[in-house]
Amino acid sequence: MKVFDIDDGEYYAARSREEAVAAYRDDTGQEPMEVVELSDGDLDTLKVGLEDEDELPTDETATFRQYLEEETGGEEVDAFLLCSSNV
Repeated sequence: MKVFDIDDGEYYAARSREEAVAAYRDDTGQEPMEVVELSDGDLDTLKVGLEDEDELPTDETATFRQYLEEETGGEEVDAFLLCSSNV
């Protein structure tokens, strides 16, 4: 799975750019302005804040690669919104 930054802050996990764009379009009803595939370095350095079972923020973080592995179990799955920096 790859991770794509769509419109500067919506991070989609997908097998391809086209699949990420289709998932974004389905979720938002909009066409993306910009789509950037994250590099291996980005996956190992960018971090996401973790939440507890009640979806409340914790002090813990994970790299995008760790979080992607946790969310997919290392399996190829349909495209999905991995995380968002837009609040």
